[in-house]
Amino acid sequence: MFRARHFRGEAMTRKGEKTPQVSFAGVLPIKTDFDTVPFLVRSGLQSRSLGSYPPFSYLAFPIVKAFMLRSNFSLWFFGSASDESVIPSLSVSSDGRLGLRSRNRFAFRLVLGLLCCGSIGVCLADKHLNAKETVMQEGVVEPGDRIALIGSGWVERMHRHPWFEMMLSMEVPGVTFRNMGWSGDTVHGDARAVFGSRPDGYQRLIKDSEIAAPNLAILCYGENEAFLNEAERAEFLKGYLKLINDLKAKGSRIVLVIPRQREDAGPDFPNPAYYNSNLAQVANGIRTLAKDTGASLIDLEKFAPDERFTEEGIAWNDKGYRASAREMMKQLGFANPVLDRVGASKPEMLEELRTAVASKNEWFFHRYRPQNETYLFLFRKHEQGNNAVEVEQMEQFVRDGEAKITQWLKEHQVAPTAK
Repeated sequence: MFRARHFRGEAMTRKGEKTPQVSFAGVLPIKTDFDTVPFLVRSGLQSRSLGSYPPFSYLAFPIVKAFMLRSNFSLWFFGSASDESVIPSLSVSSDGRLGLRSRNRFAFRLVLGLLCCGSIGVCLADKHLNAKETVMQEGVVEPGDRIALIGSGWVERMHRHPWFEMMLSMEVPGVTFRNMGWSGDTVHGDARAVFGSRPDGYQRLIKDSEIAAPNLAILCYGENEAFLNEAERAEFLKGYLKLINDLKAKGSRIVLVIPRQREDAGPDFPNPAYYNSNLAQVANGIRTLAKDTGASLIDLEKFAPDERFTEEGIAWNDKGYRASAREMMKQLGFANPVLDRVGASKPEMLEELRTAVASKNEWFFHRYRPQNETYLFLFRKHEQGNNAVEVEQMEQFVRDGEAKITQWLKEHQVAPTAK
């Protein structure tokens, strides 16, 4: 025989799935007809034995064990008593089954009956909260959307690793993409200023968005800002709010992406702990922004913490972009991308599509940020400014690239259809 003890720990169900953070008590390994399930439940009290703290003693144990093991959520029964005689002792028989003993059976049965009613509410709340843990947002992407990917280096490298674009193109009819990523960029458009000031950079950022003409803007900022101090991070969030509102004023719906934590690349590279602690604060600010502005949210902060997608902890490899694209799709409501099924049977097909998408992305790259823009638009335009008219003509090559992608999807019978 043993007595339950209070403890503080994280609530877990069988198979390691998280449960809502509700105050319970006890560690009860239950032997059932199906399997042995260690149930860890969380207590709001410090670690104290029942004998030393009887007025606040709690007992927690699962009821209807067979039903619980065959369902998708946990069913908990818990209660409290001011009289220790009501709290039963726990005993385990020779075959490992749980038993209960109480010095006051009438009182215990009364408490048991009352709390059984409350257990139904607990399990319903458990089911509701667990549904929220898997962030699925259906209807964020609509047929025919022009999607702009806006951010710094991580977004810019999607030019060559366009897994997210490829996946979404197989799921939603008629979607098109414009990648506006710019290495080192911020919500203020600092990298886009070229030889100008911060206001010039922001004006360029808005101009670039007008060229892309999205009705859905997916913004990913926060990686660079995790290096900043508290005051600078507050300025970042203020600037992010302005950018969101300015894009919404131009008719864009907004999705905010929270960047992933930095990887620990080993002793030869900086320890990411300090950066990641700052990123956590940035992430909380972005979550608040999404809530306040009605923006959708893709949260990659804790995505695949045990996976290595980089060599030095920063620049992602192709495996990382493909895995993150799958996670982004999941959070947008597409849990089983068609692309994965195509890739499993005919991987060579995906290389054809990837080549077509990368070619289209390169044309748009030169469309909105030509390499010789100093000669075309800035202080040396008197030399070659007459060629600036050709930049806008590149838009036709972008559209031709999109037409090839659409044709490829149809020919290979993976083009999505309207539901």
